[in-house]
Amino acid sequence: MEIIFNNLDKIRTKRDLSISELSKISGYSRKSIAKLLSRNTNFETRLAITVSMAKALNVDFKKLFKRGQVDYGSFDTDYTAERYLECFVINVKNKLNDRYRYFIRTESGLSQSTISDLLNGKTKDPQVRTLLKIANSIEVPIEKLFEEVK
Repeated sequence: MEIIFNNLDKIRTKRDLSISELSKISGYSRKSIAKLLSRNTNFETRLAITVSMAKALNVDFKKLFKRGQVDYGSFDTDYTAERYLECFVINVKNKLNDRYRYFIRTESGLSQSTISDLLNGKTKDPQVRTLLKIANSIEVPIEKLFEEVK
């Protein structure tokens, strides 16, 4: 998961943006952004702030999950954190049927209620860590789960 925050910080630094400037662009506080980019506390980060940082930096949100990116593309303004979450849920559901939810719980270490709430639309702003655990448990790169269903 650290790759996301490394990529965000690398892009911010490359564009010579301070945390204060990124705060003004994104609408999030300096404290929230500093916490996001901190290697000690970033595991509690929610999807919404991560998508907002991609938007503020004008980079493709899905590419933040890849190592060694040189071209981060541009942010698709048709997408919001809610839309990315919707794509994630649809793609996970397409990958598994109900009897495999137990498998996700076992492999990811997440509780059944966490998985159920997410897949049933009750969770509106999940932790990025939760989404990564689900992606890893079904062995699909997380960036693929954020893609539009065709």
